[in-house]
Amino acid sequence: KMKTVLVTGSEGNFGSYVVKRLNSYRPDWTIIRVRNSKSEEYLYNSTFYQGDLRNASFVERIFADHRIDYVIHSASKSYNHAGYKSKAFEVLENDTVSLMNVLGSSINITKFIYLSSAVVYEHSTQLRLSEENGISRPPSSSYGVSMYFGEHATSTFCRQHEKSFTILRPFNIVYPLEPH
Repeated sequence: KMKTVLVTGSEGNFGSYVVKRLNSYRPDWTIIRVRNSKSEEYLYNSTFYQGDLRNASFVERIFADHRIDYVIHSASKSYNHAGYKSKAFEVLENDTVSLMNVLGSSINITKFIYLSSAVVYEHSTQLRLSEENGISRPPSSSYGVSMYFGEHATSTFCRQHEKSFTILRPFNIVYPLEPH
């Protein structure tokens, strides 16, 4: 059966690769992409919306225009290491408001996939990290806090509305489409 999937962050390393793979394995599916720039790279077979996920009306319009089955939320503000410190509030605002708007419109989806980060373990003293051990102390960096919040917001929303969800915590993503 044909499905519709919304991929946020589809211009980033993870999101653009997901779009490419979805097009390869599920060419019959409709892929909705959101971009905040006029980049034409990695177009593939997708429907585009250009705008800001922090704008609730913009997000609501996407969900009103399509019956979305799956959301893969990989959108986050990209900064270098110094930027995460000097623009800490911008990171928190962008990542949390964007996620909350997408979650708020996801009431009729089947599954939500949230791309977090291993930075949620930033204060771990364990050499071997395990989901069973949990997070010893919440993160303190703005990016870590936004990812940690995102995990809790995603799980809370999905449990409350009985939606399936997956949270991914990658460490360093080696991007297969970039030159090595």
